Amino acid sequence: MAKTEVIDEVYLNANDKKGLRILDHSRSLPKATGGNIRLHVSDGQEQWLFECKRLGGYMYYISGRDWTRFFLGSNINDKVTLYSRDESEGFYRIEVTDGRI
Repeated sequence: MAKTEVIDEVYLNANDKKGLRILDHSRSLPKATGGNIRLHVSDGQEQWLFECKRLGGYMYYISGRDWTRFFLGSNINDKVTLYSRDESEGFYRIEVTDGRI
């Protein structure tokens, strides 16, 4: 996989089941206003299609059916890192690490 910039790193908590607020530090998420942006996301093995709504500035909210499926496959306190999209790959990369370490 190509090297890409970190969009945001967050630790999951129980309140994140329905959605996750992220800050786009890389300024690489689409700037569409109104409606949801569809993010194609992969960890290298699985793929998801997250709904992503711009809340204002560079703050976004990720949600949707695939987000719930992803969340249920993760653990509370896991660190989730979302990376910017590499044009040659066509998706955003996500990495989950054990937050208890």
